[in-house]
Amino acid sequence: MPDDARRAIDPGFLDIARQGAAFGAADLVAAQAKRAAFGAAMDRLLARLDGLLSPGAAIPAFGAGLEVPADGPYRRWTEWASFSFPINLSQQPALVLPCGVTRTGLPVGLQIVGARGEDARVLAIGAATERILSGLPA
Repeated sequence: MPDDARRAIDPGFLDIARQGAAFGAADLVAAQAKRAAFGAAMDRLLARLDGLLSPGAAIPAFGAGLEVPADGPYRRWTEWASFSFPINLSQQPALVLPCGVTRTGLPVGLQIVGARGEDARVLAIGAATERILSGLPA
């Protein structure tokens, strides 16, 4: 990619791409096998549950356009997004709803996760949760 095009790309993304370029085909295959095993474990768990609830993020909201909070100890988004990126890796459908605020008024999210292929169930749980949080009958 020409240098002038690289300047238009997020520096964090370029750094992650640089790190990824160090991995070979065998590393990719091994990582895909681990991802498949993790997805299968999530499938087994969610076969017994209607859904899984967790925080949307491990930390409060911070400035828009930043990968990490300006005043925090984090270097990469994966250090604070531990509730969401594993769900993306396992390919489960999920959504995050606003469910309150911190003491300082920052938004807090509730993540709802479902079994693979159960997108409609996740949306239905989300809709019912919104009604409950707003004080309407579920």
